[in-house]
Amino acid sequence: MRAILVEDDEQAALATKKMLARIGFTVADHDDLRSGTEVLVQLAKEPPPDLMIIDICLPGGIDGIEVLHAIRHAGLPGVAPAVVVVSGFGEPTAGAREAIESFAAVFVTKPFSTEELAEAVVMATAASNPASVEGAAPTALRHAI
Repeated sequence: MRAILVEDDEQAALATKKMLARIGFTVADHDDLRSGTEVLVQLAKEPPPDLMIIDICLPGGIDGIEVLHAIRHAGLPGVAPAVVVVSGFGEPTAGAREAIESFAAVFVTKPFSTEELAEAVVMATAASNPASVEGAAPTALRHAI
């Protein structure tokens, strides 16, 4: 299964990529996505990923929440069937929480463990497509939680 990771912190991105590999995901080749603008451009160029993990706070004027709004308003609901939104600044604001919930995304506070990420991925997959959870989750993901 293929994931897109949007993370501006290089160490967090590297750690998250390793966790994703442990639970059966391959991070897309363009693993250097660090801004909201970059991810929107990339999503327009390729087939939808199975998973998108996106940080709330991103440089470049478009944050993670605005990326979710842009995807929704562009009429591309299948762009990210499962979305995990992450932040190192604690719980999101009420407005961000509302956007996360309206997109059927799951929120996780950084730093997180492989097990916490795996659980968030399962929850996000179930929220976005309940029928896909049991059969589509990689074996490593099912065993990680």
